[in-house]
Amino acid sequence: MPILSLAKHERHLYAARDMPELHHFHIAIPKPDEQDEIVRRIEGMDADINLETRKLGKLELLKTGLMNDLLNSHIRVTANKGGCA
Repeated sequence: MPILSLAKHERHLYAARDMPELHHFHIAIPKPDEQDEIVRRIEGMDADINLETRKLGKLELLKTGLMNDLLNSHIRVTANKGGCA
């Protein structure tokens, strides 16, 4: 029985884990050097995500400050003669 059809019949992960049909599946484990490469790539992606999250936080803070300045009339906005900027 294919694993997908097993999953469709079970509503909970715990019930699927105890199914005897799943004990016949072999799971391949990458070699240690491949595991190291996977970890290195994931850590690199995590670092990128953290950097982008910090950049986004700074931009959101800047936007909030600019919006406050506009709403409190600290910065005046004038329309261009040609329409939109």
